[in-house]
Amino acid sequence: MKQDKEKNISNENISSDEKLGGTPSKLKSFFTYFEKVGSLSWDFFGIFCIAISAISLIGLLGLTKGSLITPWSLFLKKWFGAGSFIAIFILGLIGILSLRKKFLVDSVKWIWKIILFEGILFSLTTLFSLSGGRSLERAENGLDGGLIGWGIAEIVHKILPDVLSILFLSIFCLFLVIISFELKGHVKNIYNYGLNWLKTRDIIPNHINSVDENLNIKETDKFNNVNATEVTDRTQKTGDIL
Repeated sequence: MKQDKEKNISNENISSDEKLGGTPSKLKSFFTYFEKVGSLSWDFFGIFCIAISAISLIGLLGLTKGSLITPWSLFLKKWFGAGSFIAIFILGLIGILSLRKKFLVDSVKWIWKIILFEGILFSLTTLFSLSGGRSLERAENGLDGGLIGWGIAEIVHKILPDVLSILFLSIFCLFLVIISFELKGHVKNIYNYGLNWLKTRDIIPNHINSVDENLNIKETDKFNNVNATEVTDRTQKTGDIL
């Protein structure tokens, strides 16, 4: 009888948890275990990326040689050229971001960061190949942007001339760096400082506004437009009433 009562009490507790929208204790323990394993796996992934980045840097600099490091270094040089250093830097940066839990919470932001880093890598390798004259022989020897940079440079060359391609990719790469490393505030401060420096030396006229001044002007214009529309609406309503 006592065992039957205990079973009935446990069943009632489980059913009450399910009615209230909760989960049984076994499922709760499973989810907590899954979260812990997921956190540890991200830590392992981050440490792994940092270790591979450090070993690759040592191999590319020629500080050490081995049966694994030497072929890996030759592989990076052949496919990325001078961009191999940027590739291992981005790999190490991804490892550091993997250890920071706030980036893992927002998966969209995490994926967006990786896409931006890849865009920087491919843009720079293409720039290196264009600056080296799009030479396949140099790319095979691990120079310029490697085979990847040479291939993208050949595709870009069919669309734009080399001079315009270098200019466009330079601006595009700078734009990606500003967004990925969140340098908008620093760029705005540099722009305002340079503008004030030019104004004090009478190089440019004083009526050219800084970024903050332009934003304030836009806000005041919006406020004035809103007030004007409110006044016109009120006058129309009073006219209708009369």
